[in-house]
Amino acid sequence: MSKKGFTLMEILIVVAVIGIIASVVIVLLNPFTQLEKAYDTKRKKDLNLLRKAIEEWYNDKGCYPKPEEICYSEPQNVCENTPSGGSIISQMCNICGNENDSPDFLPYLQRLPCDPLHPKYTYVYEVEAQPGFSCGSIDNTTHICASWYRVYSSLFDREDKDSMAVGCAGDGCGFAKRQLENPAITSFPDGYGFNYGVSSSNTALSSAKKWYCQTAEETCGRCGNSYNECMASGDCEEYGYVIYPGVTAQNCQDHI
Repeated sequence: MSKKGFTLMEILIVVAVIGIIASVVIVLLNPFTQLEKAYDTKRKKDLNLLRKAIEEWYNDKGCYPKPEEICYSEPQNVCENTPSGGSIISQMCNICGNENDSPDFLPYLQRLPCDPLHPKYTYVYEVEAQPGFSCGSIDNTTHICASWYRVYSSLFDREDKDSMAVGCAGDGCGFAKRQLENPAITSFPDGYGFNYGVSSSNTALSSAKKWYCQTAEETCGRCGNSYNECMASGDCEEYGYVIYPGVTAQNCQDHI
């Protein structure tokens, strides 16, 4: 009685079919995209938890947390240019409960959240600073009772529906790097750089007022006053939708 087995050709065909099916599944599922979506979901959840905890803090104390009460990093002054040389409007710092210098935020949170890819990405806390102080005149300016705050995050999806809802599409939220008292600090992105965030009800997330896109000459031209306006105009479509927020065209030029 003879035994019939698979020929080499049949085995190769089966292996090829399995490989094709596996490739199709990988393309359809796109594990990297799924992972990015999971990271973005966690970021939204983290910021919603932070908002609730910060508001509970405010209800108990009548003020929003100072940098040293919620951040692990030294605060960075955000300055507004004025004829007298500039004044401090706020301070920004980084939040992550896994850092050794992170403060205790009990009973509001067992542990302050961290970005899922910390320290490459980090949650940035911005809080009102003492009015009237000039940039460079004082280090700790948030000894006042702060009346507003903002928390920024970076999502992988630059056109996420929640990102658009808070006016941050296209990484347009935050503040221009030239507003920082020490622009050399590399933990803060160039231009604006955030596309999601939460804030106290009496303020809105700060966002770019000027937007630029790539032109046929490989330079950057003004395309509108918002990311959505640039998208709708069609001016940037031909050149790959390179749209960038900033205070000058050079911000965009640096990224082409």
